[in-house]
Amino acid sequence: MTDALVEAIAAEIVDRLALEDIGISAAEIVDVIRPIVESIADQYSSRPSKEQILNRILRHQDKLLEIIAAYLLETREEINEMQLEFVVYNSSPQVVARYIQRLYELAKRLGREDLIEILRSKWLESGYATPYQCPVCGFYALTPEFTCIVCGAEVDEDDYKEFIGFNELLSQFASESSVEDIMDVLAEKRIAYDGSRLLPPSKASRNMMFFKLDEKEIKALEETLARKKGAMRHGV
Repeated sequence: MTDALVEAIAAEIVDRLALEDIGISAAEIVDVIRPIVESIADQYSSRPSKEQILNRILRHQDKLLEIIAAYLLETREEINEMQLEFVVYNSSPQVVARYIQRLYELAKRLGREDLIEILRSKWLESGYATPYQCPVCGFYALTPEFTCIVCGAEVDEDDYKEFIGFNELLSQFASESSVEDIMDVLAEKRIAYDGSRLLPPSKASRNMMFFKLDEKEIKALEETLARKKGAMRHGV
């Protein structure tokens, strides 16, 4: 595959996709598409024309834009707002996850809540999301240690209790749980959270979030436990 042909295809792609608007030259696209062009050419028994190769590439335009978005992030220390838009709209969830801190910080600095919302959606699709939503940035990126992977916030445990409606969750747990499960929680004076409900420590996995119980919460569970034991004695 001659350099002239690859360069001609690159120039056509830059023109058709208006890549110069985001600061990408035909010379850069040559590096991006060369392996793609060679792969396509290998599938023909005779040398394909420029139009044949170009049509094959543009038939999968979404994938091409995804590759270009990744290239832009890999080759630019700083990107402007137009480039940020291109990257957010065209990057795969996996690329978004790889550069999430950088992308979020820039979108926030520019006041682009619309782009942040897209980043949140792609983050959820990436496979790196946690069950715990950060109250600061809104991403499901809070670790069991109350630190956000995306924005770096360190969330106070009591503040997070309030954020998730802990009192209501604890009341639900006390109402629905067995005597054994409540005793398990009281014995350890802590309770697990899986992102939607509270669980006794014995039924929790290692990567779950745990909350320490304060005196008021312990007392509420003790009162529920006493009622449940009383009901059992009376056969209710």
